[in-house]
Amino acid sequence: MKSLTAFVLLGLCLFMLPAQDNPIIFLRFSDAIFIDPGKSRCLYSGEVISNIFEGLVRYQEGGQVIESCLAEKWQTSPDGKTWTFTLRRSVYFHNGRELDAGSVVYSFRTRMQHSNEYSKWKLFFPYIKSIRARGKYRVEIKLNRTFAPFLAALTDTVAFIVYKGSYDHPVFQPIGTGAFKFQNWVKGQYIVLEKNPQYWEHPVQTSKLIFKVVENPVWRIEQLKKGNADVIAIRSANEYNQFLGIRNIIIATTPSQGTSFLAFNTTKKPFNQVLVRRAFAHLIDKQVMIRQIFQQFATPARTPLPPQILGFNDQINHSPFSIQKSRELLRQAGYANGFSCALYFLEGDLGEQKIADCFVRNARQVGITIEKKPYPFQILFEKIKNGEHDMIIRGWVAGPDPDIFLYANFTMEDGNSNWAFYKNPDLIALLKEARQVLSNSLRITLYRKAQEIIYQQVPWIPLYHLNHLIIHTKQVKNLFFNSNSHIIFKNSYKNKP
Repeated sequence: MKSLTAFVLLGLCLFMLPAQDNPIIFLRFSDAIFIDPGKSRCLYSGEVISNIFEGLVRYQEGGQVIESCLAEKWQTSPDGKTWTFTLRRSVYFHNGRELDAGSVVYSFRTRMQHSNEYSKWKLFFPYIKSIRARGKYRVEIKLNRTFAPFLAALTDTVAFIVYKGSYDHPVFQPIGTGAFKFQNWVKGQYIVLEKNPQYWEHPVQTSKLIFKVVENPVWRIEQLKKGNADVIAIRSANEYNQFLGIRNIIIATTPSQGTSFLAFNTTKKPFNQVLVRRAFAHLIDKQVMIRQIFQQFATPARTPLPPQILGFNDQINHSPFSIQKSRELLRQAGYANGFSCALYFLEGDLGEQKIADCFVRNARQVGITIEKKPYPFQILFEKIKNGEHDMIIRGWVAGPDPDIFLYANFTMEDGNSNWAFYKNPDLIALLKEARQVLSNSLRITLYRKAQEIIYQQVPWIPLYHLNHLIIHTKQVKNLFFNSNSHIIFKNSYKNKP
């Protein structure tokens, strides 16, 4: 009775949302945590932010080429330490004020001067020496040293531009230049955006965009089928199969630039022993797991880098599935009789739930008892940030530069996402060198070596690269993903039924 009541209330809640002008309603696993671009550290924040704000540059749609955005052009000094950006003219913030160099300087300096609050800034922009306006429409950024992924870092939400004055209030004012303006946020329930009638790139056709939180995957599916929503993201073939043959539904799938993985808390016993981590690597039959859970929508991951990313090491292969090998490694580590541990993952993600089930079954064969601990995203994020987990299933998506994958996840500097809490001086030295050289051939060599260390030391077990799977009604047109796997609605519209 409780579930039925909750389901009815959900339906009523959806109908009570602002419904004028035929809005697009997007149902999601979780709410945003922040809508301040400088604080965004998750997909659920980022995909809202990416529809409100923009950066100086961006990746071309569907590609790995960086193109102009708020900056119409840029140049760099021969040593790569001085960058000058020329801004577009006649670009306006949502409050009607024109974009100028002062807003760019304001956005960057605020995050630089409050780096403890904006910890991600230190990870993406560690070497900025100064930033200043060179006239109304020109910005100069000086670096202490060369930084190979500098342009790639500028495509991330952490570098998006806000209106000068947005931080001068007790609560951040979300005023950007993007296709949609912030209207309302009922935390834990929904965020409403409305179209920006002055958007510089083209007229926006969708009047309102609603990000609605529905944690239960069954309810998300039912609401879309009933016509109470327009778009959902799914994470398993089981969800996909429920929409086959439905006339009014489009099933869209595109490759992503992300890697899902099992990470060990290497500060906790027994996962502080590499032999134990290697034993787990032999308990996973990736091909079988992916075929059963994701069918054709995912491919096995060999390293943390997706194959299309610069520096991917194609000489690394999967550890073979072998219960016998796993038992032998556990015996060598002093755990012949197994042990108990906990596996944390995202509640409501059917794909991760089924992966956890696979781990539990296989680990039982070598005497390991795994307690499954699913949590809503915000709770999960806090728990893993505090190091409460033994193991986690997580995913990482980022722009197509290897630094943003590897440096962020395998160093212990402020602002990183090293949920394995793994420290290796040799690996850190390689990754630091790779981000400070401009030669792509040398970067490739360094990143290939880094992946070899990760493969040998197993702080992660890379699991799979999952395609984007989006289900939407036929009335919704022109959705696309940016380089950080955020759904972008600026070209979208919704026909009336």
